[in-house]
Amino acid sequence: MQPLLATIAGTSIDLEIETVLCGGRTWLSKEDLTQVMLNLVRNASESMPETGKLRITAQYGDGLSFLEGGHRPAAGPHSVVITVEDSGPGIPQDLREQVFKAGFTTRAAGSNWPEIPHRGLGLAIVRSLIEAAGGTAQACSSPGGGARFELELPITSGMYEIVDSSGLVADSAMEGCIECPQRPRIHDL
Repeated sequence: MQPLLATIAGTSIDLEIETVLCGGRTWLSKEDLTQVMLNLVRNASESMPETGKLRITAQYGDGLSFLEGGHRPAAGPHSVVITVEDSGPGIPQDLREQVFKAGFTTRAAGSNWPEIPHRGLGLAIVRSLIEAAGGTAQACSSPGGGARFELELPITSGMYEIVDSSGLVADSAMEGCIECPQRPRIHDL
């Protein structure tokens, strides 16, 4: 997804993606993950219209991380956490839950979308897709002062051993890594 996300972010945004091969499966399909990431990256890039930094990571939940020192859990982890954080203005505490409501937006027609006002559906779609996959989505502040979105998805099946954590890659070489064929897809939200 890195080339697609870099295009959405734009040339003025420094995009950093840090992840390794998937250690299991979730109920979130590849298509839904793509939609989630596109919405989050688009929002982040629009909050930093001139320049900024966007960092995306994926690591185990449950306090286990495969990004810091290549830690491999002895027992199978229960979840994976995807974070998207930007160096934009952030989200005020009193709006962090409202941003996920359909129709809520703080943006009006402007320089990015001169004739079409924002409809406030992107983050509502993000939360709906994540929750349909049994996960949670929350907005918080980034240590650097920008916005941070944390998506936690339960790992439903698959292998839990990361064979090679030496190289960081933007996407998985494992076919079907994030799909779970046992669970039917929800097409209508």
